[in-house]
Amino acid sequence: LLVLAARRGRWVLWAAIGSLSVVSIVVAWTSTPEAAYLRTDSRMIGLLIGAALGCAWDRHPLSGPKGLGARRAIGVWGIAGSLLLTGVALTASPSSPWLHHGGFTVIALSACGVVAACVTLPGVKRLFALPVLVWLGERSYAIYLIHWPIIVGLGPTMPTLWRDAIVVVVSLVGAALAHRRLERPLIAGAWSPARLSVVGVLVVALTAGSLAWAQPSERTPEERVGDTLGRVADPVRVTQPTAKGASPSSTTTTTCV
Repeated sequence: LLVLAARRGRWVLWAAIGSLSVVSIVVAWTSTPEAAYLRTDSRMIGLLIGAALGCAWDRHPLSGPKGLGARRAIGVWGIAGSLLLTGVALTASPSSPWLHHGGFTVIALSACGVVAACVTLPGVKRLFALPVLVWLGERSYAIYLIHWPIIVGLGPTMPTLWRDAIVVVVSLVGAALAHRRLERPLIAGAWSPARLSVVGVLVVALTAGSLAWAQPSERTPEERVGDTLGRVADPVRVTQPTAKGASPSSTTTTTCV
């Protein structure tokens, strides 16, 4: 699209971003919450809105607009976006129905407001220049990649506090190692083509092995939950013990109300 826009004009780029955004919103709206949360076409709205911000600011990507009115508007946008993202992080779940009914779009716009404020407003720039936030930012994608498989692997039965502690520690340590041993050497071009080929083969093998080991169930989550509940004794019905000298057939069953 960038090549085509250079030949035909920027309208090609904006038309493509707009059309794909509409497709993503419609696909998400017409899907189930679980499918919309996991599918690329329903979630690409975030990438598209981010791309739109990058295209709009391509002449000053790391400074933002200079006008006072624009900077004030960006400040309001960033504050509102940060508040909304905080609320979503505390309350939403993948099955929240409002997410695929426009929620992904609102979240993407809010995130863009935070990004715009970070690169435009001096106070926000200084805040995000704190060493701990820079450290997290440099390793954020690795943290994102590592944390989800750990959550899935630990399963739903582990206490939330223990699960969160394990996920945070392992994700941070794993991301630090990945950044040092993988990301930085790759960025610096320190790996030879032969080494890259070996790593690529290992990644493909690991991915294929993980898919084969996972063996996803064909049953829906509702069916699995119903089957599990069917194997649990009903606490409402209590069987009285057999009286001394009485035959097993005289055992009575009382219903607790």
